[in-house]
Amino acid sequence: MKFSSNRPNEIDCYHCGAKNQIIINGIVKGISLFFLPLFPYKIRQEVNCTNCNSSLCLDEMDKPLRKKYKKYVTKHIPQFWHFGGLLIFVIIIIMSFISSYQTSKKITERLTKIEKGRVIEYETNSKMFSILKVVNVQKDSVGILLNKVEADSKYGISKIKYAESYSNDTIYWSKKELLEMHRSKKIIDVYW
Repeated sequence: MKFSSNRPNEIDCYHCGAKNQIIINGIVKGISLFFLPLFPYKIRQEVNCTNCNSSLCLDEMDKPLRKKYKKYVTKHIPQFWHFGGLLIFVIIIIMSFISSYQTSKKITERLTKIEKGRVIEYETNSKMFSILKVVNVQKDSVGILLNKVEADSKYGISKIKYAESYSNDTIYWSKKELLEMHRSKKIIDVYW
């Protein structure tokens, strides 16, 4: 990736001798992911002739030739956009942490102020997924109906969400038990 370019008029080509045909480019090599630059690892200067199309890196030149071209080389450090992909990657990670925190906070609020009619998505002890329906709320406990249907993934819950296959027996769990289930990542969501 080119980051600087200089076209000095005073020097001639090292290969063909043409005057005013030299372009000195600063080139950054870096690691990229899906065409987004993550970070640079090598910066080099390259001398190109537009007349004979010859190209040579400054590091590959012999000492007298390098000295001739060195004064026209621009000293640049990589620009911020050379780290653009890394910056986007860090922002995505931060946003996912913020989203996860906000979701966890929302579920905690809904569990502490649980109301009749709420539906709780959860992971069963057998590593399956199902839903609970809140039918009774008392001071320290919650009466729930278990859904008889289980899904094999979180995404399968949407298929059983509207199925009216709840048990007829009301089971009472304490609010502390529900909060502990949430802390251990067993409760996925709480909604109406």
